[in-house]
Amino acid sequence: MPTEDCWVDLGIEDTPLYTGHGHGGITLLHKLHCLDSWAKKFACPDNSTALTKIHRYHWALTRDSGSADIELLQTNSLRKWGGIAYNKAYNVNKELFATPFKSYSPFQNSQFEALGYSQDLLE
Repeated sequence: MPTEDCWVDLGIEDTPLYTGHGHGGITLLHKLHCLDSWAKKFACPDNSTALTKIHRYHWALTRDSGSADIELLQTNSLRKWGGIAYNKAYNVNKELFATPFKSYSPFQNSQFEALGYSQDLLE
């Protein structure tokens, strides 16, 4: 199979360990300004313009957290010589759907009261 027709998908999941200090779990969300800093790492090193296309997505209607993806344009040397074409950083939302199966009600933590989900979404 020609390498130019292939994608290599590398993934890292950042899941904090339970500390045992009376706290349930910890939910990590990407902050949008951190994602902007992450996206700058893919700017073309040989050109004054970034030569990237960035899309940002807010998480669950929050203002400061979200996900992002970045596409390196054809003329970006990181794509041309490094083989990096597309990257994404997103929050792992699987717990939203797995929570009812663990005998917890969604968002028992009072800090999440404003992040209600409709019954249709939960189903």
